[in-house]
Order: sequence, then structure tokens, then C-alpha cells
Amino acid sequence: MGIRVKLLSTQSAREFDRALRTGDPRRFRTAAGLAGSALALVRAQDPQTGPLHLLRGAALLYGFEYTGDLADLDEAVRCGQAALRVVEPDGVALHALARLHLATALRRRYEITGDDDDLTGAHHHARTAVDNAEGPMASLLDQLGVILRLRYERTGSTADLDEAVERGAAALRTAPAGDPGRWSYLTNLAASRWARFRGSDATADLDEAIRCGRQAGRLVPAGHRERPAVLVNLGIALRARAERAGSDDDLDAAVRILDEASAVLPAASPQRGRLLANRASAWQSRFARHGRDTDLDAAIAATEAALSAAGPDTPDSVGMLINLAGFRAARFARSGALDDLGTAVRLAERAHGQLDEAHPTRPSLDAALGSLLLARHERLGARADVDRSISLQRAAVDRAPGTDRERAGWLNNLSTAYRRRAERFGEPQDLTAAVTCAAEAVRGFAVDDPRRLAALTTLGTAHLARYEQGGDQADLRASVTAVSEALARTTVEGPSHALRLAVLGSALAARYAVHRRPPDRDRAVDLWRTAAGLPSSTLSDRIDAAWRWGQSAAAEGDWAVAADGYRAAVGLLPLLAWRGGSDDDRRHQLSRWSDLTGEAAACLLHSALPAPDEAVADEAATDGAALDETVAILEQGRAVLWSQQLELRVDLGRRYPQLPAELARRLVRARTVLDGPA
Repeated sequence: MGIRVKLLSTQSAREFDRALRTGDPRRFRTAAGLAGSALALVRAQDPQTGPLHLLRGAALLYGFEYTGDLADLDEAVRCGQAALRVVEPDGVALHALARLHLATALRRRYEITGDDDDLTGAHHHARTAVDNAEGPMASLLDQLGVILRLRYERTGSTADLDEAVERGAAALRTAPAGDPGRWSYLTNLAASRWARFRGSDATADLDEAIRCGRQAGRLVPAGHRERPAVLVNLGIALRARAERAGSDDDLDAAVRILDEASAVLPAASPQRGRLLANRASAWQSRFARHGRDTDLDAAIAATEAALSAAGPDTPDSVGMLINLAGFRAARFARSGALDDLGTAVRLAERAHGQLDEAHPTRPSLDAALGSLLLARHERLGARADVDRSISLQRAAVDRAPGTDRERAGWLNNLSTAYRRRAERFGEPQDLTAAVTCAAEAVRGFAVDDPRRLAALTTLGTAHLARYEQGGDQADLRASVTAVSEALARTTVEGPSHALRLAVLGSALAARYAVHRRPPDRDRAVDLWRTAAGLPSSTLSDRIDAAWRWGQSAAAEGDWAVAADGYRAAVGLLPLLAWRGGSDDDRRHQLSRWSDLTGEAAACLLHSALPAPDEAVADEAATDGAALDETVAILEQGRAVLWSQQLELRVDLGRRYPQLPAELARRLVRARTVLDGPA
């Protein structure tokens, strides 16, 4: 090799080393150019060109990760092919490096283009090098594991995925102490474990994915460009385990880690949309557990930012649209703001229009849109919405495999849709369909899956509705059994906890009406009382529980207990009609409770009257106190909207959308604090 070739080769290697340390894509291109100049001075078939081809190819491959220029990746593949042609097979180390480089370049090109020939070629070269026990075994085993996982994702072969896990674990065992690539091996093994968990729901794989991800997070250098991706994958796995096992620690760690990833990922990174979407999902999960509006608002803001970063009509945008629609629907359920519901339906319809019938994620989108249409039906009452909701959700359930973990959730929502249609339009067969779907949903969730609690509550509600229609005691027993199990397994009092308590209270009250056993009546009142006092639950569920508490006690002539229930219900009305909502939204929220204050006033008058056998020392004083409180209750319920108009003099619901984003968020946070418990 001539002096000039050696000089160019040395300069290229030094520039490549600087590029690795600085992450400067210009240095990678310079290194590739210097190696190319050296190659131009050497005979094409000279075996000594092998190292130069590998050096040039490596510079181009690393540079591609920064620039995304597919031409660089194509040239990196050609460099690997050229190196393999000229390197002597008996030069074991160099031959293995050539195969490793070529397998890596082909694998990366497959990830970009989806060309099956590239995946096949990558597998061939990595497999050949591993089977021949050539060269840097840790890197080769790691690369083979990644390729096998990609092949599993393409073909669904669990044998490939199992071998991917084995090869990844072997790479870690083979890696020498201090191997700088150890964090990468851990990251890839975590990805294979995660894929196997997603396919089999095996908790051991999820635990291992988190363990490997945590080790990788500790080892990857602070400024490394892959650090955000390592953190994102770890955050996703922690959120999955939190949802699976109900761990607040895992959920808080997921939020914290995804926040860290967001802080270190460049604003212009093409991965920013994916990161923000996962951040939003973590916040939404925390909202679902604890009912904090600030978490839900953060999820909405992050998803809107993710959509902006991803761009319209991109593959990622469909999932983000679905998530944002779900988050806006959840906020509608809290605030009753029709604008949130309308926006949610429009977002879901937009996503629906971007996917054809054969798309694999179409069932998920059908189910999401169906749930939103049901919510709109519950607010506006249109028969067409509930009919289409059932049609979409039924299609989603029928297309999903029986082992699909999402299918059970769709069945749960479908049960609710059937029950709502039965209650509103008197379709008796719908109640049987509601029970059947809910029962199948319960069977579809693992016993320790927190989502099973919602399915048990839905099942209990469906049985109770069918009992109220047909009077079958078996339905009443099934209702009590299902909701009792849900409560026994509840570890966190989330937004749905008041509903769960109220349903069991109603079932016990129905049983008391038949058998007249006082413990059933007393426990029903206790359940409603507890539900009414849960700040994490939705206000409508809390008011409903307090009203039932008052009505049940009043029916038994227990006026003092009934008065407490009615006081609690009326006291929550001002929170239901939040000042930040529009006039129409607040009126609608209050319309459901139009009879409440009248019943409360009647109850207070009864509670103040002495029993027939009691003497009254000062009848006038007793009547006066009763009348004063009765008038106060009537005024409190009647004047909710009027007093707000006098205090505000403006409709904040109309002004709120025009506020700057940060000011709007501050208003929401202030509302949450002021409306929360003292």
C-alpha cells in the first residue's frame, strides 16, 4: 500500500473517531470521502481494499443515522458487499467484520424501505458469521437477535422471537468487561423481551425488559444520540407494567423518565412526535388511576404537540388522533363540555377516513369511534349514534383475534352500548347482549389486570338492568357478586370508584326491597355515602350516589340520614356547573338534577318534624329552623347559574377558547385546586 493511501486511510480513521466522539455528521462524510479517495488509488481487487471499504461503509452508515440520506445507506451496503468480495475467507476477523457491517446496513435499509430481500440478506450474513464462530461474537449475536426480532414482526414466527431473546442474552454473556456496546445489547434484548410480552402477556418478559432497560439507561452516555430512545422504551415498558399490576411507583417512574427523554431529545428530531405521544399516554394512565385533571390536561397538550411534530396524514398521526380523541372525551366526561366531545368525534372521524377496511389497526379505530358516538348519544340522544356505535364496536370485536388483549376492552364498551340502547329505546334483547358481552370481557382479562375491574362493574350493571326489567333473582345475585369482586380487588380509588360503589349500593337496595334484610339497606347507604365523598371520581357519579342515599333513607322514613344525603348532593351542584364552561353546558349538566332540590327541601321539612310520640318544647323555633334551612337549600340549588352570572358577568365558556394556551392551562389548574377537597 502506497504512502499516500496509508496517509488517506489514517486521516479517514482519525476523522471517523472524532465523528464518533462529537456526533458531527460532517465529520462522518469527511471520513467517508477520505476513504473513498484512498480506494481510488488502489486496484479494485486488491485484498487490502477490504479495510478501506469497511471504513468508508462504517462512516456512511453512522452518518446516515444523523442525516437520514438514503443514498448514504445504499452506498454503505455496496461498501459491505465490496469488502466481502475482496476479503480472504481465512482472514477470520476481517471477514466477520465485513459480514457484520453488511448485515447491519441491510437491516437498517429494511427498517426504512421494508424490502424483504434486505431482511433476508441481513439474516443470511449474520447467521453465517455466528454459525462459523467468526470475529466479535457479542456484536454478531446482538445483531442476529435484532434481525430475528424484525423477522418475527414480519412473519409472526414465535420461534424467531424466542431465538432473538436467546441470542440477545448470549451477546450479554459473551461481551467482555467494559464493552462500550453493552448498553446497546441491553437495549436490544429489552426490545425482544418487550415484543414477546406483547405477544404472550408473560409478566416475566415485561420484568426483564424493564430490568435490561434500566441497566441500559445507566450505561448509555449522557450525551449519546440514542439516549432518548433508550429512555422512551423504558418509559413505555414501565407504563405497561403499571397498567398491568397497578403500581403507582412504576407509573410515576414512567412519567419522570419520559420527561427526561423529552428534555434531551432535540426539538427537530423526527422521533419527537412518538416521544410526546408516549408521554401523553403516561399522563393519561395516571389520570385514569387518580382522577387528577392536571394529568389529563397535560396528556391533551402533549398529544396536540405530538400531532404537530408528526405532521398531518402520516402513519403515526392516526394513532395520535385516536389518543387525542380519547383524551378529549375523558375531559368531556369530567366537565360535560360539549366542545370537547364534538372535537373528539371529529378527530376520530378524521383518523377513520385515513385507514381502509383492510388495515390491521382498523378494528381499534372502529372501537374508538364507536365509544365516542355512544358518548354523543348519551348527551344528545340521537338513535343513529347509538346504532352506529354498536355496529362499529361489533365489527371491531368480530375482527379481532380471540387472544387480542384489546378485544376484552372493546367487549366491555360494547356491553355498555347495548345497555344504553335498551334503557332508552326499550330493546329487551339488548340487555341479554349486554350481559353476554360483559361476561366475555371479564373472561378476556387476566385476573390481576386492573381493566378487569371495569369489566366486572359493567357486568354487574348489565345484570342489575336486566333484573330491573325482568325480575329474575339470578340477575340480582350475579350483579352483587360481580361488583363485590371488583371492589374487593380495587387498590386505588380512581375516577370510576364512585360508580362501582354506587352500583353495588343499588343492587343491595334492590335485594333489600325483596328480602327486607336491614344489613343490605344499611350497607347500601354506607356505600353511597362513601361514593359521594370521593374527590377523585366524576361529579355526576358522586351526586347520583348522594341522591340515592337520600332517596333510600327517605323511603324508610329515616329523615335525618336522608337529609344528610340530600345536603351532600345539593352541595356538589355548584362544582358540576363549573364557571369555565359555556352557559349551555352548565344548563345541561344541571338539567339532570332538576328534581333534586325539591326533594331535598321536602326531606328537610320532614327531618325537622318531631315523631308522633315526641313532645316539642318550642314548636315555633323548630319550624323556623326547618324553614330557614329548607329555603336555603332551595335557593342554593335554584341560584347556581344565576349567582355565577352575577359574579362573572361574562360567559367564560365563550371566552375560554380565545385565551392564550398558557393562560388557559393556568385557569384549568386553578379550577382543579379550588374545586378539590379542602
